Amino acid sequence: MDRILREIKEHFGELINEDAAITLAEYRLGKRGIRRVQGYFAYSDGETTVVVRDSPEVYKGFVSAKCGQLVELFIQNDLIIDYVPKNEFRDVFTPLCDLIVNRYHCVRGFVSGIGGIKVVKNGRKIALLRITDKMSFATVVLWDDKVDYYKKVDIGDEIRLYNVFANEFNGEINLHVGRRSFVELRNS
Repeated sequence: MDRILREIKEHFGELINEDAAITLAEYRLGKRGIRRVQGYFAYSDGETTVVVRDSPEVYKGFVSAKCGQLVELFIQNDLIIDYVPKNEFRDVFTPLCDLIVNRYHCVRGFVSGIGGIKVVKNGRKIALLRITDKMSFATVVLWDDKVDYYKKVDIGDEIRLYNVFANEFNGEINLHVGRRSFVELRNS
């Protein structure tokens, strides 16, 4: 800390006092700057956690809670350093009929159709699925490494998609499952 404090004082000179220099050194060392975020737990794979506030947000770190449970996260340097589960719950999944284009969502549904694997112009692979939540339908576009899930699903399987981007193409909603998205399969 002394070395960092000395560097800060040399850099800023007379522009800051001792207390301000100490505060900057603490921020640099990660001793300050803990953010508190509240959201509803959606998914964790052990390394990454998805929490829903207005839309899904992805954080590095593990959280153990029930799906839909309110959690308070303590985040420092983009990592979850602690969390507190609360006794409040809500559904974190958006019904397919309520999807808003150009936003991220968490959705669940049942596989109702399986398309094929394609290679698009830039050489990337995609696979298409059709899902339903018994009220509406949507097309799922699996990108790159997520194409592997295409080989694991069958008609009728439940699929949960976290942090997927919704857009509209030819009047239909497409859900794009990319590198910051997560897939959970529940085979029937």
